[in-house]
Amino acid sequence: MKNRLTQIGILGLLATAVVTAESCRKEDPPAETINTGNSNTSNNGSGNNNGGGNNNGGNNTVNGCTDIDSPLYNASANTDDGSCQYAYTSGYEITYHLADDGGSDWDYGFGNSTRADLILKIKEQGASSYIFEGDEITNQDPTAPANWAAPSATKLLNKTYEWELYDYDATSADDLISSGTFNPITLASNGSIVTTAGGSQLKITYTLQ
Repeated sequence: MKNRLTQIGILGLLATAVVTAESCRKEDPPAETINTGNSNTSNNGSGNNNGGGNNNGGNNTVNGCTDIDSPLYNASANTDDGSCQYAYTSGYEITYHLADDGGSDWDYGFGNSTRADLILKIKEQGASSYIFEGDEITNQDPTAPANWAAPSATKLLNKTYEWELYDYDATSADDLISSGTFNPITLASNGSIVTTAGGSQLKITYTLQ
């Protein structure tokens, strides 16, 4: 009888140990599910995008020439990329001009010439000095181009310029044939600037540097 009670007591102790072990196993999570709070998947609500990706909230960089004095100026650019070049004069031309002075010949037939003796002048609007004053071209056909080489390369700016075309008269004041204003940078295209006024056309050639 005593041995029987001893066996029952031992079995009871073993059962209790089994139940306790099972309880501990259920309370401890598997090792692979333990999270210490330093997980690499955590982005603190924003990750690497800073709320707007790598474009800093949508601000786009547009590279180009940002100097308005350049014919290559890009109004859409917000970052200068060093691409600016500038228009330097290489030549001047009166492509055509008025054939007569309000119905009269420009000259009075001295030396059998009745055509205008052209002089061209150009300056910045309001300036007292000219950036170009061409030598006289005598007896010029009004339908043929008259050309002057630029004595020096002048950098043209995004400003208003005035041009004046005269008939030279040795015995009295020169007669104004035509005059006008222009902005060379807004007109610059493929190496030339063309403007017309008063029945005459001015063409300026330039090189980009």
